[in-house]
Formats: sequence, structure tokens, C-alpha cells
Amino acid sequence: MISFGTDGWRSVMGQGFTFANVQRLAAALAVVLRDRGDTAAGVVVGYDRRFMSGDFAQSAAATLAAAGVGVWLATEPCPTPAIALAARKLGAARALIVTASHNSYQYNGIKLRGSDGAPLDLDAQSELEAAIAESSEPPVPARGPTPRASTGFGRIRTYDPWPAYRRQIEELIDLKAIRGSRLALAHDAMHGSAAGWLHRLLPSTRALRCRPDPTFGGGAPEPIEDNLGALRDSVKRSRRPLVGLATDGDGDRLAAFAEDGQYVSPHHLLAMLYIHLVEVRGLRGTVVRTVTTSTIVDRIAAGYGWAVEVTPVGFRHVAACLKGSEDPPVLLGGEESGGIGVAMHLPERDGVFAALLLLEHLALRGISLAECLRDLDERVGHLCVGRQDIRVPAPSDPEWDVPLALLGEPVTAWRRFDGLHLHLADGAWLHLRASGTEPVLRVYAEAKDPGRLEALLGAGRALVTGNAGSRA
Repeated sequence: MISFGTDGWRSVMGQGFTFANVQRLAAALAVVLRDRGDTAAGVVVGYDRRFMSGDFAQSAAATLAAAGVGVWLATEPCPTPAIALAARKLGAARALIVTASHNSYQYNGIKLRGSDGAPLDLDAQSELEAAIAESSEPPVPARGPTPRASTGFGRIRTYDPWPAYRRQIEELIDLKAIRGSRLALAHDAMHGSAAGWLHRLLPSTRALRCRPDPTFGGGAPEPIEDNLGALRDSVKRSRRPLVGLATDGDGDRLAAFAEDGQYVSPHHLLAMLYIHLVEVRGLRGTVVRTVTTSTIVDRIAAGYGWAVEVTPVGFRHVAACLKGSEDPPVLLGGEESGGIGVAMHLPERDGVFAALLLLEHLALRGISLAECLRDLDERVGHLCVGRQDIRVPAPSDPEWDVPLALLGEPVTAWRRFDGLHLHLADGAWLHLRASGTEPVLRVYAEAKDPGRLEALLGAGRALVTGNAGSRA
């Protein structure tokens, strides 16, 4: 079964994720493109470093070509945003990337991007889902030979996404300022496909977990604090101040450690980059965030006289705002998981680009990341944000029971918006929702101090298990 979540399709290798299903999806995509008259525009096919991702990409490319669709096939594993940019630069109708992003090694999946490089919107996804539901057997064997250019076949061309991506970076980022600063960098690629990409641009970057490892060291390539002990230790042991940067399995998410070893969450990074675009770059506009992202950036935006737009979880909602807003323009958007997209670059999250924009901010302001974090706290007050995952056999968003109180205090406001969102009088909030990509129910919270945050997460955990148990 092929089931789409908030960003494409993911399933366990050898169970749902098989050559037959990859071909079925690719064949359905070919039908959609044929009906749209886009077969000549073609598809850019990329892949990450997971076990056999390159083979699955070859199979998808062969299926598309056999159906008459032109294909550009990446020459090596590379970050998802590089393939998204390639679709835009080449004028392709779609990008197809074989990746399970931040999920553990047991998973693989497929992400799809439009001709503008953005995640498919709900209408385009529904169109593909309908084509999959109506599809028959794919036109070539699951491990069959790659079709060549001939009557009735599309053409498979190899494509190296790096040169176009490098040119985009050189046009948009002040690399000279970064290289001329005293910033020392470490990049933890978590064995993912962004390995080496920062080093190519900034050769002095210290590389961590950059070698290929299909098991990702036995964990998940998700750049959350608990998974980044090696990077934190490297920063703390460094003899000179070191900025630690981490990207996920397919390079579209970012996390960081300041020179003093403090974890800098995606919530703080989003606010810092917004400040950079407005105060250093001199741009005018607002920001968009998902409902599970901190209100830190709201407070920054309010200081500029802008309101923040809040979307459901899933970067396609953020991307729609990045593409569609002119008055006021949306400069950037982000989500709590570390995905940040910048409108001048792509309507797509990009961990490498976000990292470089952060380094540009530090270089041009001549401050450390630790100082930048302190400046942010002074501006908006200290806020703590957290998330806990609860594994369940088959998660779905129930009609959550709405509590009248949390931690002995009345719930002052609530709404059903991609789950259940609850507010307390002091600005603290709690959000409950089912993941769209993993078999988990998620609990998110924000509060003014770590103790209150932990208490809120505990209350949320009790609400989730109570709902799950009552509906088991």
C-alpha cells in the first residue's frame, strides 16, 4: 500500500517499500504527466544514502522513461533541496527523490517536488493518489534494464546537481564574508546526503559522520539534541570557539550548537534568520511557521509591526505561503523539526542554505552564536520548547477530549487545528497530534522555564495515553 503523509510516502524496507511499489508510484506519476502534457518537461530523479536508494532511483527512472517521460537521473546521492532546485533550473515538471528523510534505517520513501521546487500541494498529491489507485502493473520489470532513448521511450540523462546549487549559493550568500571571518565550523552530516556540501563551500569545515552508513550508526538521522552528542562534545572540546551545525538524512533540516555547547533549537534559528533578513539584509516582510513551532518568532515579528501566519504541520503549507504572498511578502518560513525555507532561494526547506545564512549573519555582525542566542533572549524573554513522541500501533488524530484545566490552571483558549492546541494564561501552550510520517503520537509544548515545560509535556503525555487507551 502506498500512503502519503505530510511529505511524501515512507514505509519499511521490504514490506511496504519495494521495487514493485516504487514502480507503481512512478508509473502513476507518468500517467499524471501525460494527462497534463508534461512528459517532455520530464522528471529529475535523486536519491539519498540509504540502503539501495540508488537502485530504487534507477528503477523509478526506468519506469518513467518506459512510459515516455524524460528523466534526469542524479549522478550521486545529494540533498533533497538540491534536486528540488534542479527541477526549477531544468524546467522539469516534477522532482522525485528516493529518501526517508530523518527516519531510521529500516525505512525508505519518496518525496515529490513541483516544477518550482516546492512540495506538492494537496491537489497535486490527490491527483497522484488517484492515479496510483487506478494503476495496473508497471511497464518494466522491477529490476529490469534501463530503457534507452528510442521510439516509445523517454530519455534518461545523468545530471550533477552540484554546479547549479553552488552557483545559487554564490549568488545569494556572502561567502567572502564567512571565509574572512574567524568562524570555526563543524558539520555533523549524520551520515546523510548533505555530507561534504558545506565543506565544498567552506573547506576549513570540520566533518563529523560524513562517511556513508546505511544504518546511520544504528539510530535515526534526525538532528534533535539527543541525537547530536558527538557534535556537542566536539564543540565543547575544541581549543577555539567552534560553531556546530547538523543536517538530517536528506539535508533539508538544520540544528546547531553555540560555541559554549548550548543547543540552538530550530525555533531560535528561525528567529535569528528572520532578524538577519530584516535588520542586516534590509528586507521587508513577515514570516510563517507551523502550529507546533515556538512563538519566539511571533514576538520578533510583532516588533517589526508584522503578524505571523500559522499553518498546519507539513512544509507544503509553509511553501504555499512562501510562493503566494506579496503584501506583505513572506521572507521565510519554518517548522519545529528544523526545516527552514527562505523565499529568495527556494519554496523548500534547505539545511545547507539555512546554515550558510546563519553563518553570514554571524560574520557580518561580528558576533558569536552564543552572543546571538543571548541577544534573542534579551529581546523576547527566555522560552523553552519541547516535544515527546509516543509510539502506537496505528496512529490517527482522534477527536481529542478538551481538558478544562492543565497543571491545575484553566485552559484559556483551544482549537482543533491539525490536532488539538491548548493555551494557558501565561502564554504557555500544549499541542497534541498524530505524526503524518511515523507510527507515533506527538506532544509539543512551550513554557517560560524547563520545569514548567516538563510538567506540560507530562500532562500532554497523560492526555495522549488516555485518548489512545479509551479508543484502543
